[in-house]
Amino acid sequence: MQSLPRKADNIEPHTLLAVRRQPYIKTHNHIENRMIKIFHLSFILMSIISFVGKVIISETHPLMLKQKLFKIAPHVIDSGLLLSGILLVFQGQWLSTEHGWIIAKLLALLGYIGLGIVVMRHRGTIRWLAFTAAMLCFVYIGIVAATKNPLFFL
Repeated sequence: MQSLPRKADNIEPHTLLAVRRQPYIKTHNHIENRMIKIFHLSFILMSIISFVGKVIISETHPLMLKQKLFKIAPHVIDSGLLLSGILLVFQGQWLSTEHGWIIAKLLALLGYIGLGIVVMRHRGTIRWLAFTAAMLCFVYIGIVAATKNPLFFL
């Protein structure tokens, strides 16, 4: 007694081979994402250097802070940092509920900005406490970005 042909019997032998994984191809979007990430990391480095540098200059040569470069450059750097961060969020589709770490970073960023304002407007103990707290916010933002866990310390 002959069995009915199965569907697989009608398929050419070369199509029965295991499906090979496609080689990893860097798409235009992937390359664009990497470039934005590199810009973002560069702006982070420039931002922290300019903040710490401004604090040092305000202590050692306060008149230098009146120069146009010292007034404009931090705003340009921080605008680039914020823009690249926003682009990364939208390209990575990280606004869903499982990405609460983005909200934690934004709240810490607001703290960092507020503390930075206190640092630049006050002197003495208040300045150094605010500076220390701002640096802690910066470190927190970096750790949350690396771990994607806003409660990494628990």
